[in-house]
Amino acid sequence: MVVGETKVCGERANRISGRINLDRAIFANSIGLSGGLWILWDSDQVEILEVASIEQEIHVIVNSSSRPPWLLSAIYASPGFAKRWLLWENLESVANLYSMPWVIVGDFNEVLMGEDKFRAIQHLEKTHSDHCPIKLCFEKIGGVQLPRPFRFQPMWLSHLTFPEVVRDAWTNSASLHQAVSNFSSKEISWNKSQFGNLFQRKNRILARLKGIQNCLSLRLNSFLIELEGKLRLEYAEVAKLEEEFWAMKVRILWLVEGDRNTFFYHTSTLVHCKRNRILCMKDRMGNWLNGEREIAGFIRQGFLDLFTSGHTSAPLAAWDPPAWNNHLNDEALGILESPVTNKEISEGLWALKPFKAPGPDGLHAGFFHHFCLVVVNLRKEVKNIFNSGVVPDYLY
Repeated sequence: MVVGETKVCGERANRISGRINLDRAIFANSIGLSGGLWILWDSDQVEILEVASIEQEIHVIVNSSSRPPWLLSAIYASPGFAKRWLLWENLESVANLYSMPWVIVGDFNEVLMGEDKFRAIQHLEKTHSDHCPIKLCFEKIGGVQLPRPFRFQPMWLSHLTFPEVVRDAWTNSASLHQAVSNFSSKEISWNKSQFGNLFQRKNRILARLKGIQNCLSLRLNSFLIELEGKLRLEYAEVAKLEEEFWAMKVRILWLVEGDRNTFFYHTSTLVHCKRNRILCMKDRMGNWLNGEREIAGFIRQGFLDLFTSGHTSAPLAAWDPPAWNNHLNDEALGILESPVTNKEISEGLWALKPFKAPGPDGLHAGFFHHFCLVVVNLRKEVKNIFNSGVVPDYLY
């Protein structure tokens, strides 16, 4: 464990470190009320050889049974430029002396870019301090790259050629499953070739507007003035589509017409994604799970344990229940036993909110609302489910 900016030294540092459940320690004493570095470890788990320990840095070699030796440098750089320059000279000397894997942790008081602060580290929860503990992870922390599922976007409805894609997919398909599969593949190619990337389109319009306005600031030109007007209209259209895109992402049911809430929807989507990300989880023994595959396996096993039973079923005759009266009259039974009608299917479809969470095929109810006269095999599929009592696997 590496502790920086301790602001204590000498006997007091020994007393404080003695209360931590780690039996060995190396200290770089603070200068007054600034700086200070500690490295603490459990000698039963790792063997550490001290290389150097001075005001701004501690260098050690770490040996463990699970991996080859590696060099650890704990840094707390001085805010003063001259002292910090000395630190960089020392680090260059260490780099020339050792050729083993090297981990450098701490505060350099110099950051070249924001990404430098996030590499193979993980921020833990704050419990006894106003600082987050940082965990060094030897395995890569990152999401499993799963294939991106198909999702219908309502903004496609604004394009003149989109109904042709839907009509072509459903006309040449015998079943609903085949039609949805054909549509998703056709739509992906159509989106790339005709609709295009919305954000790239927006950036191109802004770049052209900037160039035109720079030219007009030097000299008026009737052609450029007309072109600027056209680009402004095109930009308003793209901005409206962008708003619909982010609104769909956060699944917000209300929208104030005429008020462009793109920033709100974008921010809400980012917050939603971060809340959905599980970085670590405790198992039943209280141990922390950090890898995404490990967490996914634990959750999956939890569902299997919850919904799997060792009990066997028994036939109804073996229960010997008391006589149960049939409380349904003949009229109600007739309604339940009668085939489902197109009218009932349409009423059920239109009772669904158009753009709530999509089904496993990536299509919202709003898609079927818009193309109810085209996707006629939807009614056929629903009737087959009611007649057979079996839901096809592709709808799960």
